[in-house]
Amino acid sequence: MILVTGANGNLGSATLAALRARGVAATGGSRTPGEGTRHLDFDDHGSLDLTGASTLVLVSAGYAEDDRVVARHAAVLEAAVRDGVGHVVYTSLTTAGDHLGFAPAHRATERLVRASGLPWTILRNGLYAELFGGLLTWADGAVVSPFGEGALAAVVREDLAEAAATVAADPTGHDGRVHDLVGR
Repeated sequence: MILVTGANGNLGSATLAALRARGVAATGGSRTPGEGTRHLDFDDHGSLDLTGASTLVLVSAGYAEDDRVVARHAAVLEAAVRDGVGHVVYTSLTTAGDHLGFAPAHRATERLVRASGLPWTILRNGLYAELFGGLLTWADGAVVSPFGEGALAAVVREDLAEAAATVAADPTGHDGRVHDLVGR
């Protein structure tokens, strides 16, 4: 069974839906679980029961200071080792995003994933296309981007969820690999 964290979030719920659409045995975990998901709160270590999960799709633990996000991820990885998870798929940030303020937590988590001793795959997701529109402004009758004249290789979140589902459903050939997932 595949367990997807952040099942009530956009990427987690889309990944879970993609797995279920394929007929793959999967469940979600969330601090606010709904139907078909289990309680899994990264800040409540007692809730981190990953028993029965063959593959864990670790969707980043959300917004907080870097040390808190990294501590959340470390706790989940410790639980994965303890509970015998067979493979971890971590959704990270594309290398082109290393200049962004939230990149250090992702890079620290990648190191934790590699050091966990578990088989792993890291999916470095590009900027979500759904977020890009919120970054645009109107100025002097033209659309202005914070990226200036630079190009943007945004990717639709649903495509990232499909990629995560593909790897989680069959991690063969993805073990120990880092995939950068960006648009063209």
